[in-house]
Amino acid sequence: MNGTEVTPRRRTKADRAHPEDCPCRSCRNRRHRVLVRSCLHYLATQPDVIAWEIQPFIEGMAGRAAPNGIPDVCGILAPHGRWICFEVKTGKACLRSSQRAWHAEARRFGALVFEVRSVDDLAGFLDLARGM
Repeated sequence: MNGTEVTPRRRTKADRAHPEDCPCRSCRNRRHRVLVRSCLHYLATQPDVIAWEIQPFIEGMAGRAAPNGIPDVCGILAPHGRWICFEVKTGKACLRSSQRAWHAEARRFGALVFEVRSVDDLAGFLDLARGM
């Protein structure tokens, strides 16, 4: 999509030593953060959506109350206030059991939960959600 990609921070010397598709944890986490930010940037351009990044509960961290398995990006779709959630996955990553359980419970209550691997996926699912 034109204009929806967020440019990641400048790569450090240590980052440049890794190939673009490096499987190490640091590189996977960076690709995930970039995709989450790109999705949030795209959603911020949509007039009928309010969205935010969700951080899961971390033991001992005050102020964090999101349960395990909650998607990376959640929001509300106007005009009817439909809850929409996007689980961002990169590479060959798949849903964990806690994520599958949370998604099933949220769907039981009427939330729309989608797994996205690109901003284009997110745009397609958002169009689908608008038609529901």
